[in-house]
Amino acid sequence: MLNSNNMRALLLISFFAVAIACRAATDFVLFDFAKNPSLANVRTNGSTITLVKTVGGPALRVITGRREQWPGVTLRAPSDAWNLADFGHVAVSLRNVGATEAKISCRVDNSGANGTEHCVTDTLTLKPGASGVLKVELKHAASDTLGGKLF
Repeated sequence: MLNSNNMRALLLISFFAVAIACRAATDFVLFDFAKNPSLANVRTNGSTITLVKTVGGPALRVITGRREQWPGVTLRAPSDAWNLADFGHVAVSLRNVGATEAKISCRVDNSGANGTEHCVTDTLTLKPGASGVLKVELKHAASDTLGGKLF
């Protein structure tokens, strides 16, 4: 889920660059609007979205409203879920095309997530006209039997 805490924010999200970076330096692209321009798996909450053309490729323009506590978009997997067990983070390329600073949060949910449990979140603040990559580190449960104790 991508959210903006500003009263009103206008963002371009370059989803051709939305990827999961693997520890082995390979990417798994979750959304590629150049290959599939459908918005069927994008849900809005207090925001409007449009697919726009940019120099770098298609991008999702998100305009947030003022009525919802967490306005934004939710990007759903085409099927039940993505298996991200082999990946280290989710990265989203963003550009603030609005006139005010935007604080953007990205949350990655596991099954049963409630906003605080079974999910990870990170935030990026962008000044007007600024671009950046919002990276959410995926935390994995340790498989050791020592419980982190070595001595």
